[in-house]
Parts: sequence; C-alpha cells; structure tokens
Amino acid sequence: MVDLFAPILVGVGVASLALTVLPQLLASYRQQGILRRLRTTPMRPVVLLLAQLVMCTGLAAASAALVLAIARIPHGVALPQNLLAYAFSFLCTSVAMMGLGVLIGALSPNGPAASGVGMLAYFPLLFLGGLWLPREAMPEVLRTLSDLSPLGAGVASLQHAAVGDWPEPGHLAVMALWSAVTIAAASRFFRWD
Repeated sequence: MVDLFAPILVGVGVASLALTVLPQLLASYRQQGILRRLRTTPMRPVVLLLAQLVMCTGLAAASAALVLAIARIPHGVALPQNLLAYAFSFLCTSVAMMGLGVLIGALSPNGPAASGVGMLAYFPLLFLGGLWLPREAMPEVLRTLSDLSPLGAGVASLQHAAVGDWPEPGHLAVMALWSAVTIAAASRFFRWD
C-alpha cells in the first residue's frame, strides 16, 4: 500500500501548497496593500504570479523529496524507476496545481476568501487524486473525472514514472491545458488592489 500511496502523497503536498498557501498569500498581499506598492514598480502581474508559482514549486519539491525519503528509508519503497519522467511529471503537476492556486489568489479579495475558495477546490481534488479511493479502485466514471483533473492527471503521471513508464500523453495534455488556462486567466484578471 505504501508503494501505491507515495505518488499520491507527493501530489497531496503539491495540492496543499497550491490551494491552501499560495492563494491566501497572494490575497493577503492585496489586503495588506503590498500589491498596491508593487504596482508602482515596472513589475507586471504575470511576473509576480510566476515568481510565486516558482517559490511554491520549490517548496513542493522539498516536500516531495521528504515524502520519497520517508517512503524509502523506513518502509523500503523503491525510488521512482524513471527519475527523468518522475521529475517531469512532478513539474507538470506542480505548474498545473499552482496555476489553479494563483488564479484563486488573483480573483480573491482577501486572505479568508482565498482560503475558503482554496478549500472548496482542495478536498474534491484530493479525492480525484486518489487519496481516499486509489485511482485503480475508482469506477470508470470517477477515473475519467480524475484523468481530467489536474491532480488526478498528475498523480497518474507520477505513478507511471514510479514504475518506469513515461506519463500518458493524455495526462500531460490535461495538465498543460490546466496550466495554460489558469495562468492566463490569473494574469488577465489579476488586481493590484
């Protein structure tokens, strides 16, 4: 069971940062007037959003390394057999999830609102990512919904890489679409105050 859940827990770490930390951080910056002050600089919204995305992706990478170390050392879980595919899948998952987080943060008027909206997205995505019901045990309809969600596609890609395969092109396409749409919408609807 630990072998099955290691990629899921990596996805949970990404989702936690993307949907609980990142949106609240951006909305709190707006609420405290920090973004208003940044508006006087030549920084464009997309640069600010990408900087936040990169920062949280770095934290998610540290979290993933910790999950893999804990899975490996005390539980004997094998390291991912295709490290390049695993790293690529992790990056795609992170960008897709962080894109959703920056969109929530860009649209939310304050920290508590961002936190609430993030939580509304967080738990359904954890379910679709396989935390409570592994993707392999999901009925076909749920697995299709999981494949269309950024976390479900990400976890599936991580699971494929863990056993030595490359992620399926459909999962990569889903994550690329989520990334493109959410980041473009976040930069379009971003408000400094």
